[in-house]
Amino acid sequence: MAQKIINTPDEKLIKELAGIRKAIEEIELLRYSAHKKKTERELRRLEEGSVELKERERKIIKKIGEGIAAKIESEGESLEELTLKLKARIERMGRLPKRLDKLSKVILKISDLFDF
Repeated sequence: MAQKIINTPDEKLIKELAGIRKAIEEIELLRYSAHKKKTERELRRLEEGSVELKERERKIIKKIGEGIAAKIESEGESLEELTLKLKARIERMGRLPKRLDKLSKVILKISDLFDF
């Protein structure tokens, strides 16, 4: 099975994030064991490591989020432009029912005239 080559910064960050999350999980298990054994020194060291890993995790998540936001902004149209296009389409779609309403009223008036 071929391993995928990681070439974009986001993919590298995602891989690093997965490793950090695995390390956090392992540290939490070790912290639990240290807590049960009441080894204060080891527990403190594990807690410091856990804090550092969680801080790095937050930074990576923030970078990934910023990257995604930048991609959306650069590749897509602005929300304002999309809103204007949507409003224009809704307005065009609304014209047909208005015209049909007017036409049906005219037809009803004509049919009323012929009924007399």
